[in-house]
Formats: sequence, structure tokens, C-alpha cells
Amino acid sequence: MANLVLRLVKGTPLTNAEVDNNFSNINSEVGVVQSNLSNTQSNVTLLQSNVTTIQTSLSNTQSNVTLLQSNITILQSNIINVTSIANNAVVTATIQDGAVTTSKLNVLANINVTTDIFNAGNIFVGQRYIEKANICGYAFGAGSNSYSLNNGVVHVHTANAVSNTTVNLQGFETFNPGNAVSIAVVIPNGTSPFYITGVVIDGTAANVTTRWSGGVAPTSGNASNVDIYSFSVIKTQALTYSVYAQQTQFGS
Repeated sequence: MANLVLRLVKGTPLTNAEVDNNFSNINSEVGVVQSNLSNTQSNVTLLQSNVTTIQTSLSNTQSNVTLLQSNITILQSNIINVTSIANNAVVTATIQDGAVTTSKLNVLANINVTTDIFNAGNIFVGQRYIEKANICGYAFGAGSNSYSLNNGVVHVHTANAVSNTTVNLQGFETFNPGNAVSIAVVIPNGTSPFYITGVVIDGTAANVTTRWSGGVAPTSGNASNVDIYSFSVIKTQALTYSVYAQQTQFGS
């Protein structure tokens, strides 16, 4: 506050010097107030700049949180995929120069490389796909006529069929709804032909719907020829299957 000499306090008129001093002190006080106002304005500007910086940081933080949430979602999806692969015992192999070696196999779910991969067949070698055929050393109708996925998806009888019967397709217990597979059964016939009369899955016909090509199931085999039966099996829900079947005649 300016230091002023007041007439009321002094009790007598002010001298010219006292009046001049009062004006000088007032001017000095005005300068101080202006300086304080300038500093206050600078502080306000700095505060506004800090608020803008904080807002930018908050925006960046929100973007980082969104990105992190996206990465977490991708990670969760990958975990689910890896778990699914492990549960289904999938095996991946790296092939170089047409050679498959055990050291180049990444095996999940404790699969034995020799017994579960090479002996099971169904592998890539170079540019070729090798699919294992299960050679059935007996006549169709003389054995169990059960065909397991564990033995492959192509089953070949080497002797002429001796009776009509249903086939039992096995190995679908671990299938998930939406899984599908195609199976072929090769049946040679002599002069007295025989044929497949129906399909069961894992020993039961319950909840198994079979549809034959052309809308009609076969009623006979083809004498002195080879019949190949193909079955496309789709698991539509738990213990429920749709089978699309076809009989194709080949010359002897």
C-alpha cells in the first residue's frame, strides 16, 4: 500500500513537497499493481498450458488403454486357439527339401512322434500329401466291418465280399460339433456281389442320419467289380451325426 500523508491525520494543510511525495508514492504503487497483474496473467497462461498438456496426456492414456484392451482380447483369443489345438492333439511339422524329421516336429499334447505321426500316415513329404490306407486282409462281411479313424480314412478289403452288412465308423468320441471327415471303404465283389446296408457311428445308429447320393440307398453290389463307398461324416451336435454316402462302381 502507498505511504501517503493525509491532511486529516496531519491537522494542517499539506506542503507542496508532501503533495508531490503522495503522487510519487501512488505512481510507485500503481507500478507494483501492474507488475503483479502481469505476473498473474503469465501464471494463468502457464496454467492453461499445463491443463492442455494434462488433457493431451489423458487422451494418450485413454488411447493406450484402448490398445491394451485390444491386445488383451487378441491374447485371450490366442490362448483359446492354443488350448483348442492342444485339446485336439494337433501336430505341426516343418518340411525342408522333402524330408520330415522328428527334430522338426512341434508336438502338442504329448503325442508320440513315431507311433502317432509317421505310423498313422497322413503327412506331407515335399510337395506330396501321403494318406495312409488301412489294408483289411479279410473279405467284407467276414470280419468286424468296423473302421476306425485311428487306422486311417481309406480302408481297402483285399478279398471278395461274402455278405451284406452295416459298417461301424469309429473314433468320433473326441470330435467337436462342426468337425467333419470323409472315409472311403473299398469292397471287391466276385460273381455274387454284396453291399453295405447301413451306417452306425461308434457302435450306435441313434442320432445318425444317412443320406445316399441320388436319394436312394444301394440295394446290391456290382458283380465282378470293385465298389468304393464314401462317407462324409459331420458332427452337428453332441452325439449327433449327418452322413452323406455314395456307392461308386469300378471295373475289376
